[in-house]
Amino acid sequence: VVTCVSGAFATVSGSLGFGLITPVAATITPIDGFTISASYYDFDELGTRNSLQTAEGGSLAGNYSYGNLSVGYGQTRHAPNLRTGQSNTAAHIKHYENEAYSIGWAVNDNLSVSYTNEESKRKQAYDTVAAVYTDSSTTMEIDTIDLSYTVGGMTIGLSQSEASTDSYTTGDEVTETIFAVSMAF
Repeated sequence: VVTCVSGAFATVSGSLGFGLITPVAATITPIDGFTISASYYDFDELGTRNSLQTAEGGSLAGNYSYGNLSVGYGQTRHAPNLRTGQSNTAAHIKHYENEAYSIGWAVNDNLSVSYTNEESKRKQAYDTVAAVYTDSSTTMEIDTIDLSYTVGGMTIGLSQSEASTDSYTTGDEVTETIFAVSMAF
């Protein structure tokens, strides 16, 4: 089974100018239980007509499920719009590199558990007044464990996430715990 979607979805206008957003996506299932998907988007000259780099990005992901086990892996890239004439001494984001993998296990009809690791690398660069090029990157990482239990029409969920270098800020460590209950009537 192959699914493909492409085309121009929107034209956006405003004080920053006009631009066309063009997405393309495809999904394929080469064998039972294994799905591969890919996407690409281009923002044309959205935000400025005087660009050094137009906003664009894409992703590639795979997921395999067999019985009660599911494993997934994916990568995305995003390059933001860069204008000409920006300050040389301020760091500019060249692009983001994101990578994630997850594993999920349905222990039985009522209980499931999963683990996800996400890593996002922000690549920056700038030229100093003395024309010295500097390139740097900051990596944010998030580990999440989810637990879900269903009994009757009620589902109880528990999620624990730990982020290092949260929001790309060195030394910013964040722990988040979410407890949720949903009921179907």
